[in-house]
Amino acid sequence: MLLWAASASVVHAADVSPRFEDLGDGTVRDRLYGLIWIKDPDRVPGIQGSMIWLQAKNGCEELEYAGRPAGTWRLPNITELENLQDDNFKSPRLDIRFFTAYSEPYWSSTDYSGSGPRAWTVHFGTGELGSSSKLSLTSPVRHRARCCRTDR
Repeated sequence: MLLWAASASVVHAADVSPRFEDLGDGTVRDRLYGLIWIKDPDRVPGIQGSMIWLQAKNGCEELEYAGRPAGTWRLPNITELENLQDDNFKSPRLDIRFFTAYSEPYWSSTDYSGSGPRAWTVHFGTGELGSSSKLSLTSPVRHRARCCRTDR
């Protein structure tokens, strides 16, 4: 009985069509993964343009947007960010009916295991995963941020 309950709760892409829903407040609901995303970060003060990793993380966490208080939004982990990609779109690799994106890397909150403090990134132009330094005193690495929150 428990196994049946666990398998019955699995959500498949075919079960949530359409996957995305524009909420009309600058956000988009991802019905497949239960997240709310910012549609166009460049229109949101605090997360506009390219920034270092700490600015991206803090910008999301301090964001007051779409009727939600600070502490509601966060920088997504690498899996959440990667799951936004859509193979039906070439560049950017996002559903452009719902999202704006630049063909450049976006920060994730996920640490990259390697040399020095690094974080995983997703390049929405190419679909590639990568990593970049969170800290650089000589030439700071700047990428974009796309904040999300849990849909509840």
